[in-house]
Amino acid sequence: MRKLSNYLKLKVYNSRKRRGDIERIEIKTGYSMGHISNVLNGNRVNDEIVSVAYKIASKRKINKERNAQGFPERRK
Repeated sequence: MRKLSNYLKLKVYNSRKRRGDIERIEIKTGYSMGHISNVLNGNRVNDEIVSVAYKIASKRKINKERNAQGFPERRK
């Protein structure tokens, strides 16, 4: 089985990212939020950050599918 490239991992992450992910990655890796943001935007390269981001997002639905179902009602 072949290892996924960082490009493909970032593509999966970016299709499934959510609010607060950068903070989660910061806690797990110890890197600053700015550096994590640069890596996720493709400006820098860091295998550890990309792998953690991929693991966080890989089990989620793609945002397009999620938006097509509509958002649940907010609690008041």
